[in-house]
Amino acid sequence: MKMRKSQIVWSCIFIVLGILLLMLNYGVISWKAIKDWWKLWPLVFIIIGIGIILSAKREKKIEEEKK
Repeated sequence: MKMRKSQIVWSCIFIVLGILLLMLNYGVISWKAIKDWWKLWPLVFIIIGIGIILSAKREKKIEEEKK
């Protein structure tokens, strides 16, 4: 069974969130560290944009190879 891209993205989000919450519960990181990282939220848009560009290039390359 092939996983859709959205399933992979949501799976990764939940894994990262779970790891983050465990680290908070065990005192590995503090809420202050989370607040500092939260300031970097615009990076999410940059990463998504790069992903869209790379996937478009990959699809174009695959189509060219089929010809």
